Amino acid sequence: MDNGGSQQRRAVQTRSTPLQQEIANHLAALQELGPEYTDTVAATLVDELDQQIELKVRQVLAEGGVRPGSTLHEKQKFVAMVLALGIPLLAIAGGIAGLAGIILVVIAIGVLGTVAMTHNF
Repeated sequence: MDNGGSQQRRAVQTRSTPLQQEIANHLAALQELGPEYTDTVAATLVDELDQQIELKVRQVLAEGGVRPGSTLHEKQKFVAMVLALGIPLLAIAGGIAGLAGIILVVIAIGVLGTVAMTHNF
C-alpha cells in the first residue's frame, strides 16, 4: 500500500513545475532530517528560491519585457506635470468661476493623478 502512495507522489512530481519540485524536495529533506533542521532546510529553500527568481528576472530583462525603474519614474513625472499645470489652473478657475471652478479643477487633478498611478502608459 505504501508503494502505491509513493507511485502517486512520483506521478504528481512529474507533472509539477521545477519550483514545486524544489519545494517538495526540501519538505522531504525536512521530514528525513527532523524538526531540529527546520531552520537549515528553510534557509536553503530561500536561497534556491532567490536564485530562481533572480534567473527569471534576468531572462525577462534580457527579452526586453520590462524596463526596471522607468515606470515609476514616468508616473512621477506625469503627476508632477499635472500638479505644475493644475495649480495655475486652480488659481485661474477660482478667480473666474469661484468655488465651482476650484472644485472642478481639483476633481480633474484627482482623476488625472489616479489614472497616472493605476495605468501603464
